[in-house]
Amino acid sequence: MASAICSGIQQSLPGGRIVAAYSWHEAVPILADPTQKLICVITDLQLPDSDHGQTLRALRNIWADKPAIVLTMLDDEHIRLACRQSSWVYLHKSASADRLFTALFGLLQQSGHDTRELARAHQHVSAFDALTQRQKDILEELSHGHSNHAIADKLGISEETVHSHVAHLLKKLGVKNRTQASKLYLQWTGPSAFT
Repeated sequence: MASAICSGIQQSLPGGRIVAAYSWHEAVPILADPTQKLICVITDLQLPDSDHGQTLRALRNIWADKPAIVLTMLDDEHIRLACRQSSWVYLHKSASADRLFTALFGLLQQSGHDTRELARAHQHVSAFDALTQRQKDILEELSHGHSNHAIADKLGISEETVHSHVAHLLKKLGVKNRTQASKLYLQWTGPSAFT
């Protein structure tokens, strides 16, 4: 789901880009570099080289009152308070993609950014989020160009069941055919989905 969210954000912010850091050591120079022109930070508080307290303190020192979404598995009132004081959004890691998009939409709107494209991307990611796991499995197979028969054989279900799942996922995604569904799936997951 992370790749779908990143893809949606990437497509919805003209001229924008996603900058990823997988440790606090990598994140600090990115956050401190004004040439990055970052508009929002989405961070996990528990990074490999920093505990939640260190990450929160360092983020407050570098990012101050700029838009941020703080993700954590902890249900901690001190973290919630720190987020409120900095006008950041506090989200539990189990939050849905829909909730993450809603938070990002609100932060960017408050910051004066055009959020129309983000709203469209949000609709697509919400639709993807609404698919069952079986529908996602079938959608992935569709994106490979597989027939209902081939999908049924691979997943160990009947062709009729595949046909039914395809009809439902097309409806949920708001598309007319398998090609449109496959195109959306590839936009959400990117080419790395098959590696």
